[in-house]
Amino acid sequence: PKVCSPIITIKFKTEAAKAQLKKVLLRAGIYPSFIHYPSGPKGGFFRFAISSEHTQAQLKKLADVLTKFPRQS
Repeated sequence: PKVCSPIITIKFKTEAAKAQLKKVLLRAGIYPSFIHYPSGPKGGFFRFAISSEHTQAQLKKLADVLTKFPRQS
């Protein structure tokens, strides 16, 4: 079953892809949390925690940036 969660994680196959998304997010004024657990995915991942404190404009900006970024498989 599909589980809905306010936590979004984005993992990467390459360091270049991770660096590029970070650059794009920062240019858009979005300051992503980056998680790197010793036993977690190699290279770490971005983690976004969506809450009721976020405005519709903030959520739209994040969605716009993420949908324009090439998808990693």
